[in-house]
Amino acid sequence: MYMKDMNKDLYAMMQRYPPNSPAWSLADAFDAVTNGMDNPESFARMEELTESQLQPWKRLIHGIRSLYSGDIPGCQAAMEAIDDRSAPGALKPIFKAWIVRQGAGFCKAGFSELSGAGRAVSSLYRRLIVEPHPLSLLAEQAEEALNHGLAEQFAFLAGKVMKSLQEQKRGDGPLLAVRYVRYCLKLLDKAGREDADFFSVAVKNLGEADGFCALGFALIGKDNNAAVAALEKALSSGGGPFLDAAMASLIAGFLPALKQRAVRGRRISSGQPRRAPDVYGSKYPVSGSRKAAGQLELFGENYG
Repeated sequence: MYMKDMNKDLYAMMQRYPPNSPAWSLADAFDAVTNGMDNPESFARMEELTESQLQPWKRLIHGIRSLYSGDIPGCQAAMEAIDDRSAPGALKPIFKAWIVRQGAGFCKAGFSELSGAGRAVSSLYRRLIVEPHPLSLLAEQAEEALNHGLAEQFAFLAGKVMKSLQEQKRGDGPLLAVRYVRYCLKLLDKAGREDADFFSVAVKNLGEADGFCALGFALIGKDNNAAVAALEKALSSGGGPFLDAAMASLIAGFLPALKQRAVRGRRISSGQPRRAPDVYGSKYPVSGSRKAAGQLELFGENYG
């Protein structure tokens, strides 16, 4: 996304030049190098450009070519020639971090160079330089599916992500799975997909204990009555990788206070209670084989 923004900046600057101007070779060279292609003619014409405002872009293209070819001195020289105040100057931390990493020889080296960079620049570094974790790629595919309205594909891929996270040997795998469920719920809410049955997706892939626990945590402060119902169901489900004895004890300890908050919330409400939409979990009963009145309306109108 950040490179697309840079591309827009470059093309906005190019609009000052007539279509047959040699300056347009800069845009052609930038398109080629950022897509991993070679365009010798454009690169050669670009070298003839002398206007000061074009020089940072020329150096950026040199830096990108040097990075992909493994030319550390060439990349370093290109970055030193870029004015920090120019638009390409915002990308200099990426190249500096890469240079440090190449010299150190291990993957975590270079991150200190990104400390003053914005989030978008740091994210771009990870995408371009650091090999992403397979689950990160799968999560991106899931989010992309949702962005294109493919709710079933999103649910399928997100289910694979949360299940894989839960099965991670590292100690915080189950915690990451629970956090990922909450993140998915926010994505669904943002996309306006109230019809999505993500409730059963979480329970199917994480089990009742961790699935209900994740949903309960997501609802705290948004719909405390539903949060209490979900957490009580989690506690009665026999435990899971995340909901171990220590976590169960912690939840049991704060449930009374959460119930009091829920009661106070009902007292403050006036008029007839609003009918909460039965979303995300209408196909999976909280208890028993039949749905009691209001039993599955875990995501009410206050969820957001």
